[in-house]
Amino acid sequence: MIFVTVGNAKQEFGRLIDAISRLQAALPEEVIHVQYGYSSIDGMNIRGQKFYDKVVFEDLILKCDVLITHSGAGTLVTAIRLGKFPLVWPRRKIFKEHINDHQLEICSEFQRLGYCHIVESFEDILESIKIKTSKDIVVEKKVTALDLEIGKLLKDLGLQKL
Repeated sequence: MIFVTVGNAKQEFGRLIDAISRLQAALPEEVIHVQYGYSSIDGMNIRGQKFYDKVVFEDLILKCDVLITHSGAGTLVTAIRLGKFPLVWPRRKIFKEHINDHQLEICSEFQRLGYCHIVESFEDILESIKIKTSKDIVVEKKVTALDLEIGKLLKDLGLQKL
């Protein structure tokens, strides 16, 4: 199962939603659940809902073979805490998906630390899934609680106080 989350930003995230619609067509046997937030899924064969409560959200992360997510710090930390190595598609200012490019900054640092892989196209997602079998897309680095590197990163980005 693939779980996709776009977060709770009010801006649409059409680039990711369109890629997931294409992914569903390319992998028809794969079950894909999408938390699509404020993005439009009209006319798309996408299974999911706007938002999930925390328990269901974390359960979907735990059960998925592949996690594709926006680059929200909270979602990334949750994914890592739950033992997942996410494919991360940052929301970008240039596409009016967010007010600035902090998501790109966050996921670039998480990728540098070995906690995620950045994707920004349907082809990136498909290639990442093919290169790594679904069983291989798990944390490639042992993580204990809130890893000190992540805590420091969030502090440096002004997103959390240690």
